[in-house]
Amino acid sequence: MAQEAEAVDEVGKASTGVGLVDKVLNLVDLFSYENEKVALSAYPAVAYSPRDGMRMGGLSIIKIKNNNNQEDWYRPTLLMPQLTWSTKNQVKAELGYDVYLKKWNLQGNINLALLPNDEFYGIGAANSSEQFTLYTSNSFSYNAEFNYMLRQELMVGFGMNYMHQTVADIDNPEILPISTPGYEGGNLIGFGPILRWDTRNNNFYPTSGHWLNLQASFYTPGLSDYQFNLFTAEIRKFFTIVDEKNILALQGRVDITDGEVPFFLMPGIGGSKRLRGIDHFNRYLDNNAWFAQVEFRRHLWWRFSGATWAGAGQTTTHAHQFSLQEAQFVGGAGLRFQATEKDRLNVRVDVGFGSGGQKGIYLSILEAF
Repeated sequence: MAQEAEAVDEVGKASTGVGLVDKVLNLVDLFSYENEKVALSAYPAVAYSPRDGMRMGGLSIIKIKNNNNQEDWYRPTLLMPQLTWSTKNQVKAELGYDVYLKKWNLQGNINLALLPNDEFYGIGAANSSEQFTLYTSNSFSYNAEFNYMLRQELMVGFGMNYMHQTVADIDNPEILPISTPGYEGGNLIGFGPILRWDTRNNNFYPTSGHWLNLQASFYTPGLSDYQFNLFTAEIRKFFTIVDEKNILALQGRVDITDGEVPFFLMPGIGGSKRLRGIDHFNRYLDNNAWFAQVEFRRHLWWRFSGATWAGAGQTTTHAHQFSLQEAQFVGGAGLRFQATEKDRLNVRVDVGFGSGGQKGIYLSILEAF
């Protein structure tokens, strides 16, 4: 018993009585398994968001260690299935993967979303939280990346995005009129190049390095019901403050489009991986978007850590309209639980607040960025 408590203390995970530690460890062991090659964790999921209402279900994390991992560039293979149901009768099923081979990185996300009572606030930044229409949004999407490593940290590749979307049961046609691009749903396929420079020391919980991504997606006639292009530039930077218990993370991203973009694929600034604190994923949508945020991450105790952040962002019809004066601002804090004993692979709960009294609660796997 004393040896087990000492092992827990050794990794900085516990400082309380052995009995309490044993109870917590036994509970965690019910949901996780780990050996030298594979780690598996499965947890019940309960969360709330303005878009979904109360959401319940389960999520799992499967990590497979690769033979070519190095201490300063750790890249195991990761599989992340999730299934949830909400009090708004919304169902989401998702499988994300991030596979590292000797010279290739394969990333992707398969997503099925059946969303009755979804909300649409119109296009642009001048909409109101009181004026929206309910509608039914059902979609199946598959996004994939095939990246070749020129060097360990430098990749070139291409991305493929497929989406089948249906839109029905529009409650207020004045907010979502027939003239809105995407009103009839449709099928979309886009392809485009990727250039990525990734020096992070860890892709789960980086404590140093940067991640720079340049990407384009072209949706062309014959393959897609809508013709448009999407260009994305994003940078992330990570700093250690004193030691690896204290991390400062920075992110900036710009999305620019041209052509006829359906509203359900327009760039936005809300969501669990963007500005947490915007009260609905669809609240701000337009042809172009930018956002930036800074987050401080701190290890607390055992497998628990915390984070606090602040950010700003904006959506506009034209890119030259970008302005900090017209931006939406957010801030918040969250708690993380390390799902696997040997890796900083976190399940997180975040509470965010935004301009004009907006708020959101988010449950997700991995850090926001």
